[in-house]
Amino acid sequence: MDFAGRLKLAMSERDVKAAELAKITGISEGAISQYLKGKYQAGQRSLDKLAEALNVPIGWLMGAGQDTPIPHGTFEGGKEEEKQLDSEIAMRLSMLTPEEWEKVDAFVQGLLASR
Repeated sequence: MDFAGRLKLAMSERDVKAAELAKITGISEGAISQYLKGKYQAGQRSLDKLAEALNVPIGWLMGAGQDTPIPHGTFEGGKEEEKQLDSEIAMRLSMLTPEEWEKVDAFVQGLLASR
């Protein structure tokens, strides 16, 4: 699932509308609309705000892992360590090509299936 699909899913599961998300995050409703349409992907600052508001990891919002939102709080460290980890993962994932994304996704799916 792509960024737009995950953003829609997280908003749906959290019962948050675009106007409300705009107020919470300070991101314009127009920008959120463009994200939801798949026209643009949020930058790092917006990703931070969206992930925080929707209570999902930044990496998940960017496409890592399963399609089901994973709530914050599953990470063993504190809130700051979790944010730092999310930011590092997001930065690394943003450098991948679509082909590399497919490989990462297949690898993660294999790890999860082996549990």
